[in-house]
Amino acid sequence: MALMNRLTYVYKFTLISVLWLIPIGGLTYMLVSQLNDSIARVESEVDGLKAYQSAYQIVQEAINYRDYRSVSKLRPIEEIDQKSLSARKKISLLVSDLEDMEFEFDVNGDLKNQINGLAKDWKRMAAEDNFENDFGNQFKYYDSFVEKARNLVATSTQVSGLAQDSSREILLLLELSSGSILKANDVLGKARSIGIFTLNDGTVNYTMSDLLNEIFDQLTSVNTSLLPSLEVAMKASPQVAGKLSSHSEVLKGSILVVQDSVDQDIITPMRLEKPISEFDGLVTSEMDKFKNFNDRLLVYVGTTLENRLAEETRARMMLFAVLSLLLAVIVYLYMGFSVSVRTTIASFSSAARKVANGDLT
Repeated sequence: MALMNRLTYVYKFTLISVLWLIPIGGLTYMLVSQLNDSIARVESEVDGLKAYQSAYQIVQEAINYRDYRSVSKLRPIEEIDQKSLSARKKISLLVSDLEDMEFEFDVNGDLKNQINGLAKDWKRMAAEDNFENDFGNQFKYYDSFVEKARNLVATSTQVSGLAQDSSREILLLLELSSGSILKANDVLGKARSIGIFTLNDGTVNYTMSDLLNEIFDQLTSVNTSLLPSLEVAMKASPQVAGKLSSHSEVLKGSILVVQDSVDQDIITPMRLEKPISEFDGLVTSEMDKFKNFNDRLLVYVGTTLENRLAEETRARMMLFAVLSLLLAVIVYLYMGFSVSVRTTIASFSSAARKVANGDLT
């Protein structure tokens, strides 16, 4: 109180205004900090989705390369060999593009190190292109790169924060994409490779019989796990149901189509007469259904993240606008009240001097 009595009215009003502004400024700082952190997280996820898509494309092409190269390395089939070489070129381009990307969210360099490791492994595999004595080992040799590429897909979601997204629908869709859909493509590709190799030989030996029975069971297992995963993901939100649900219907019988062909055209017949190109086309067309659906899914995820980023950016701008308006109102009231009080005091002082001088008019 003593301090206020010693201050002039200008300083008194200034002090009162500052005391009002301190809590407003503190609260604003907290809100802006929270919005900035949230915006930074979404930006990392948007950036991370690009890494995810690139890694996912590498996995898809690595599956194609594995399937065709496992056959062409052991059997001289010109058409299959050309497809394997085409897949190899695509992988080299995709890996090179991914190496050139920079990701701000990768502060510790974990993703970059894994990308560099994957690129090194791919260059070595493409250069060496080892020959194995049997189909099973040849397939495993190329499948090792598929596994490394799948690990990169998982790392991209972890490092960028996609795996910790606040939205349940985003988490379910990414889980479907990196889980059931990728597994379905992997098993369908394996069925394609085993089927082509067996059809080319024209007979089913003991080794291939075991592999065919194994892939038949895997197709059953993957189809069983796919259906509930699809159902849960498509019910994640009304928006998901509206955008993706109708497109997911084509996947529900896709694996069974391939399984029936493996059974009827390869396992059951005494003589294998189905053309390789026909079987390859059938399986590839079913795999394309999963690829097309996954592309739609990732477009939806990307659009959702972009919309969220735009909303939070607008919220931050709105906060700045409201704060600026509030400060303008405070300054206006301070100036108006200060001038009003000073004018009133000056008027009283003038009247008091007149009275003191004997002027009572």
